[in-house]
Amino acid sequence: MSAGVRAVIAAGWSVDDAAGLTFARTFYEQFLAGELFGEAVRAARLETWSRHATTSTWGAFQCYGSPEYRLRSTVASERPRFTKPPVSRGELIARLRSLAERAGGARGAELTGLAREFDTQKALILASDRWQDGETLAELAGFAAQLEQFQDAIELYRQALNVAKGLAPLQAVEQLANMLGREAPRLAVTKDTDAAARAIELFGEAIGWLNWLDEKLKPPTAERLALRGSVHKRWSMLTREKERRGHLRSAWQAYGDARDQARGKQSYQLLNWLALGFLLKKQRPQELIAMAQDELTLARKKNDSPGDRSFWDRVAVPDALLHLALFEGRLTEPKVIDEIDNAYGNALATGPSARERASARDHIVFLAEMLPDPALKLKMAALPGGELQRLIERLR
Repeated sequence: MSAGVRAVIAAGWSVDDAAGLTFARTFYEQFLAGELFGEAVRAARLETWSRHATTSTWGAFQCYGSPEYRLRSTVASERPRFTKPPVSRGELIARLRSLAERAGGARGAELTGLAREFDTQKALILASDRWQDGETLAELAGFAAQLEQFQDAIELYRQALNVAKGLAPLQAVEQLANMLGREAPRLAVTKDTDAAARAIELFGEAIGWLNWLDEKLKPPTAERLALRGSVHKRWSMLTREKERRGHLRSAWQAYGDARDQARGKQSYQLLNWLALGFLLKKQRPQELIAMAQDELTLARKKNDSPGDRSFWDRVAVPDALLHLALFEGRLTEPKVIDEIDNAYGNALATGPSARERASARDHIVFLAEMLPDPALKLKMAALPGGELQRLIERLR
């Protein structure tokens, strides 16, 4: 399980052959049909007990993993997920974590079903004081975040931090800031006349929470610094002239500090820092090119080595290719954009979550917004507008 196996069944003592066969057959008939891991185990124990009561085989199999784990399948996505209320707080938290993990890579009908499941679990939790503690509400907020229901996530994180049973982890504060920064740009593009002002309020609240954490917990972590950088980066897209440059400088500083804190372990921190340095003319082109080339070499080496690779490992290659081409002024060349596009296609083969795709896409949207800005005076021979739009569509 430390290596990533989701669930394990192992006999704790010698078992009767016939009873063991009954247990195994019943379990897999249930589990492969889409039943929850815990429910499939329970059905197997009951069937084994009823048919082989003279042996202890029904209880011999030790089962490890979330009882809410379920194999992904078309059948499973169409079935009701939780037909019984939780019997304990621990079971409810495990359920919410399982749902959030499933939501991460869900598409189509499964994603729709999970959105309905969120509404069910939210109604269950908010209907009773029994379930309303900081940790449970934070887990429910995390589920909403994976579904990209940022308004729900924001409200639930706020409740988690204000509820009397204050069990919310400090990570809930970071995630609240993250959700505020992600929701603000969405809010700003609505037709509401007050949308821009409300979006700025959300950005300000996000920075306020990060300032509060930095004041209480010094020094700031690399993750917290990167969050600060992302908030200022998104905020800059709603501003112009001097105010825009101020947010870009704040983002550049935050990502640079995050890179130093993480000692170069996170590719996205370095590439954001380089991109912002390019926009602000903080470094010479030769330096940007050399650092982007080094990052590309490291990313390719990591992906070529044995072992599992996440979406972030995979996407580091096209991200590095994108920035290298940008710094070299070759982003409008057809062969170059084809190579980058194909690399993003390979990264998407890992089945990233909606939030992971959005994070990669949002940075390209940011570049498409900033590169034509006359206030930045980049003096590029050709602006890669259509090329960037192609990559944005690839990541939708």
